[in-house]
Amino acid sequence: MKRSRFLMLMAVVVLAAGTAMADSGGDGQPKLGAGGPGSPDCSSFQGAADPTGAINADCTVSGSTATTIIFAVPDALSSPNPNTLGLTCSAPQLTAIGWTQNANQQVAINGTLVDECSFTAPTASQVTGWDIANAVLLSVLDSTGNCNCNWTNFITGIPVGCDITVTTNGDKLSQLFAPNAAFDVAPTVTDLVPFPEPGTLWFVAIGLAGLMVYRRKCAEVRT
Repeated sequence: MKRSRFLMLMAVVVLAAGTAMADSGGDGQPKLGAGGPGSPDCSSFQGAADPTGAINADCTVSGSTATTIIFAVPDALSSPNPNTLGLTCSAPQLTAIGWTQNANQQVAINGTLVDECSFTAPTASQVTGWDIANAVLLSVLDSTGNCNCNWTNFITGIPVGCDITVTTNGDKLSQLFAPNAAFDVAPTVTDLVPFPEPGTLWFVAIGLAGLMVYRRKCAEVRT
């Protein structure tokens, strides 16, 4: 009995370590965009990839218009090579209406090395006729179904009440993230939710293992 509990504990710990260290073998590549309302508040949002490493999530802008969108993920969950920038991002619809893709960077958040990419909206004086024409075309071809949250509304930022979206749909297997990888998408740097310190992941794994053992022990007592 003791041996089986030990093996179960080790299995959970190894699983947690594998989730934290392994990805699909390439660099994660999310696509950022915007859409209609009805999601969690971006100021307190943090999501996770599914068991395959795919992401399909959104959050609602609050407070003020989002003129910058940031995507962040722990480096260990985006690339097989530690301490390398294993993240490539795209936002084809946003860049088509004048948004600028900024240089990717690595930062430390709560003791965790994090890969970040970001996009910035043009100011009103920077908007071109081409940007407006593209926004009108996108609103027809890829309507969000909400007149207040459509591509013509997104040219100089994502308005309050509209969503920031992030997806890996259509990406190759080599562009996905580690299974269940934690990520954050936010309208500003200050809205990014801190990632847990690396050591915390081990405590979580041990806690889950302990819970499993406890529940099994309780079941044995009842029988």
